[in-house]
Amino acid sequence: KPTTKEVLQAFKDSAWGIGVPVIIIGGIYGGVFTPTESAAVAVVYALFVSIFIYRQMSLKDLYATLTDSAVTTSQVMIVLSAASVFAWILTSEGITVAIAESVLSIASSQWAVLLCFNVILLIAGMFMDGAAIITILAPLLLPIALQVGIDPVHLGIVMVVNTALGMFTPPFGLNLFVATSITDMSIVRLSKAVLPFILLSLITVLLITYIPDISLWLPRQVYGAW
Repeated sequence: KPTTKEVLQAFKDSAWGIGVPVIIIGGIYGGVFTPTESAAVAVVYALFVSIFIYRQMSLKDLYATLTDSAVTTSQVMIVLSAASVFAWILTSEGITVAIAESVLSIASSQWAVLLCFNVILLIAGMFMDGAAIITILAPLLLPIALQVGIDPVHLGIVMVVNTALGMFTPPFGLNLFVATSITDMSIVRLSKAVLPFILLSLITVLLITYIPDISLWLPRQVYGAW
């Protein structure tokens, strides 16, 4: 068991490293950076700390790190390019319009429509990138949502949470491929490992879907009822 002195020394040694999550979380929630920009700033900061503060990274190590990052990024971009092609096929063949018409034909109440939305978004998230899903489906789902009285902000939150879940849902969740390249674990093993997290996320999706105040309470406090 570490002594108090050792614990304090560990905090002291990690002070510079703690700056990375501070930059990412603080920058995003403080409105200073977008998530992408905060990641870029955090990388520059981490390189500076590793090379000049802790002095644990040599130029050789830097080259190896950049190479590994390039390999990981290329794997993700291949998946993204395939998702973009898949999205184009769905749109050009009119499948997305057919989905929207099918939702209205089988559901009329808010609860039923939201359930259909969740099913559609979850299935889409298994095969497509979140940005592509929102770009394609948002213009189709919004008119349906307005027609049955679903708040647009609530719909937006439901879509974002579903697409986030899709990022680690087998078989083609992007984060699964990133984790595979980093950990050298098989996609099958990782898929089994994330099942508990998928279950918890599904419960969260249902709570956000059917308790709108979770999503709408804060906007209403700021902007009032609309």
